[in-house]
Amino acid sequence: METAAKPSTLGSILRQRCPRCRMGRIFRYSIFRGFPKMCERCSICDLRFEREPGYFLGSMYISYFLGVLIMAPIAALLMGPNRLGDHQSHHRGGPVVLPARANDHALRARTLDLS
Repeated sequence: METAAKPSTLGSILRQRCPRCRMGRIFRYSIFRGFPKMCERCSICDLRFEREPGYFLGSMYISYFLGVLIMAPIAALLMGPNRLGDHQSHHRGGPVVLPARANDHALRARTLDLS
């Protein structure tokens, strides 16, 4: 009995076929017709389709790098060019001063009295 030749890798990717047997469908319908619904297993070779361990690890590193890349210039702008070497800047407060609540002490006192 002759075995059928496997289709090409690129052709299987474009036709959304199983990575093992390259014949079964990965999605219930084409991804080009809307939001795809993935099959749980291949109907031909019974391969279970699932995310591999560490699936989100790469995106975590990329988003951390982009966050640092965006926030470092913003922090430098907020600190100002003279703030880095100014040793008296702690007397004037930080670059961004958040308003404190006026009744914060009274709220804490009431909380302590109730406990």
